[in-house]
Amino acid sequence: MTRIRSGWAILVATLAVSGNLAASGITAAEVGYMGFTQATLNRNPGAFDQPYLLLNYLNAQDQHRLSASLKLENPGATAHNQQHQAGRQAAKVSARYQGNLASVPAQLWLQHFSMLSDALIENNLFMGLRRDGHWQGLGLGMGAGAHYSFGRSDFTDQHYADWSGMVTNIQLNWANRSTRLSLDWMGHFFRSDAHASTFGYTGTGQQLTLLAQRQLWPDWSVQGKLVGYKSLGANPNDGLEYSMGVNYQF
Repeated sequence: MTRIRSGWAILVATLAVSGNLAASGITAAEVGYMGFTQATLNRNPGAFDQPYLLLNYLNAQDQHRLSASLKLENPGATAHNQQHQAGRQAAKVSARYQGNLASVPAQLWLQHFSMLSDALIENNLFMGLRRDGHWQGLGLGMGAGAHYSFGRSDFTDQHYADWSGMVTNIQLNWANRSTRLSLDWMGHFFRSDAHASTFGYTGTGQQLTLLAQRQLWPDWSVQGKLVGYKSLGANPNDGLEYSMGVNYQF
């Protein structure tokens, strides 16, 4: 119970630090469809092609940066799973805060990711340092930190609440007036055996995301994403996911 309370305390502290930034920023909504390669479906019986709704928020200032997203997969349970039944609905919530530190050539990095469904609740908190820069029009960001996780899985009938290894992140960005490209790699190392057992993970995990966005009109854009993962982000088995969506900024 003490470990669970400490995890909530960390999350509340994160929200308290970033709460003063949420007054203004950029908000965007996206409607799209996500799918998986056949090999991924064969390895992951719980995966299935489905629509999604996505809400993004970004507030970037000189000293601080806050981003958040809420994704609802298979809204209304309209898509069928591989067992030809109404597929499960799931919500994925993520947030990232970066803030300057006095006399330190890096930023405080706090990140949160949650996967919520009927059978699985997984919360992940990343806490560390991050450094971002630009080189000839290319943005480069690197971060590393400790990982805290808490949640439960009906598939293994286990729950977990404790520290579990470390995470690293490398991100590349390029943009012009109408096109944005990004490549994001996330790695998780030195997981505890109990954490891996609860969520069906191995000792290490990684995820590589390629995103391309093209502006069509001042507030409208189309976005495509390709995600390769292995034992990370509520995906115990390796696979390849792709999606396409229409995005409106307001």
